[in-house]
Parts: sequence; structure tokens; C-alpha cells
Amino acid sequence: MDLRVFALLIFNTAVVAFHLSQEQFCDSEFVVKAKILPEGYIQRKTARGVKKERPVLGNHERLYEIQIKDVFKGALGTQLVDSLHYAKSKHPDDINYDADGCQFYQENEPALFHFDNLNNITIKRYCKGWKVVPEFERNTLKKRNYDCNCDLETCYNRHTYKTGIPSLCNEDSKQWGQILCTWDYKRSRCVWKGAKSITCLKNETLSAPPGNARRRN
Repeated sequence: MDLRVFALLIFNTAVVAFHLSQEQFCDSEFVVKAKILPEGYIQRKTARGVKKERPVLGNHERLYEIQIKDVFKGALGTQLVDSLHYAKSKHPDDINYDADGCQFYQENEPALFHFDNLNNITIKRYCKGWKVVPEFERNTLKKRNYDCNCDLETCYNRHTYKTGIPSLCNEDSKQWGQILCTWDYKRSRCVWKGAKSITCLKNETLSAPPGNARRRN
């Protein structure tokens, strides 16, 4: 592998890890769990007389054959479960080493995919194998708990009394998929919440609110 490609793969992995899962979710029309199928599977399994058009691939694009297993966001919802689709994504190679697409491809493995158009599926860069999706993120997806009406930049941290994306959550990629910002009716504002083991919400230097009146957690 070209060294530039290898370096980009490492870079992309790091960058993807530092995207907030909620931001990825809200920025996409469809979010699904899908199994990556062996090449040619769709053609073999499609009913006789019914032809699925393979998408025309552009330069430096990879073809995916996928079977949707769960739908976390998107039109038609559960009607898409078990449906077969062609998809594509840009990927780096010796020439196009700065491609901004999905880096995960492993046949017969489930993955978390984000895309915007069901009729022309282009998988976004922040894909990942389902095995590495944190349990908190899995549960949040299944329960539809990501609140796209909340602004992450003004979300309130009830542990540190600050607003904005918690700075310490930038430092540990394992914690990015384990926090979310959601409306808190008790406080009448959007509040950061996370898995019980998450410390990046809590470990910033605590500072008392104005007037030294500590708020209840």
C-alpha cells in the first residue's frame, strides 16, 4: 500500500472517531445497520425477471452490496428491513489518497451506515463496523434518543455548569459514542447525558455557578 494511502487511513480513522455520533445522526437522512454482502449476491438472489440496476461507479469509488437489518432513521422505517441495495462510497487508493468516504468494508459483517438518498446510496465517511459501536450508542439508536432539535454548541453540562461540547470528550475516541444531548424537561433546556462509566462529562475543573450557588445534579 502506498504510504500516503496508509497515512490517510490512519488520519481518517482518527478524524471519524472524533465526530460526535449525534451530529452524524442528525446530519443524515438515513441511519441503518446493514450487512455487507459478498459481491454478486444481489444478482444471484434477485427474483427472476426483476433486475436491480448496479450504480455506475465514478473514479475511486467502491461498490457495496448491502442488506438492511435495522433502520434508526429514515423514510419507510421498518419496511426497509431485509431489503437489498447497491451502495457506493469513495475510498483512497494510490491516486486518490484524500478520498472522503467509508473506510470499512468486510463481507458478511454488519456495519453502521449513514446516507441521504435511498435511490442512490452513497455511504458517508463516518461508517463503522457494528462490533465497535459502543453499547450506549447502540441503545441510543434503538430507542431513537438522539434529539436533533438540540444545538450541541449550547448544550448544558450539569456537572461542570458549562455549555458547549465537553472539551475532555475530544480526547478519548471511545467516549464519543457514549454521550448525547437531549431535552431535559426538568431544567427546560438541552442537557448532556452519558453512560454511567463516562468521565469526560464530569472531570473538567468544576466551577460553581454565579453566586456560588451550586445546582442540583
